[in-house]
Amino acid sequence: MPQVDDYRFPADRQYDPETHLWVKRHDDNQVRIGVDDFEQEAAGTYQRVLLKEPGEEISAGDELVNLESAKFVGSKPAPISGEVVAVNRDVVREPQQINLAPYDHWLLALAPVDDADFDRLVGGDTIESWAREEIDEEQRRTTALEGERCPPE
Repeated sequence: MPQVDDYRFPADRQYDPETHLWVKRHDDNQVRIGVDDFEQEAAGTYQRVLLKEPGEEISAGDELVNLESAKFVGSKPAPISGEVVAVNRDVVREPQQINLAPYDHWLLALAPVDDADFDRLVGGDTIESWAREEIDEEQRRTTALEGERCPPE
């Protein structure tokens, strides 16, 4: 399993570089979607999760989920198009499960409609280099923000 610093990125998934949602294919022509380790750490403790309902058609880029955490409130767009076939009611009831085990606690399952959607996701041998770039960029942003708050002596 690729690991960069303290963040894990299981190789059996693909990752949306824009939203840090993971996508895992299953044999039944469905995918499960969840929040990756880096995003759950950056967001802080999740307090609320609102999901689409089974039967809803979603296009890539449309709102998929609305999340509220200690540091983030907002929606995440769908990484792929498809029909919602299941939602994880456990994470709706206890959103902090995402923080405890982000790869065990998926948000919802979709029946994908266009395999071309998977082409823009990060997977395989590119996971580690992509994750390194994301983590390094976040560290640069954090360092810059801290510099703005702490004027030189």
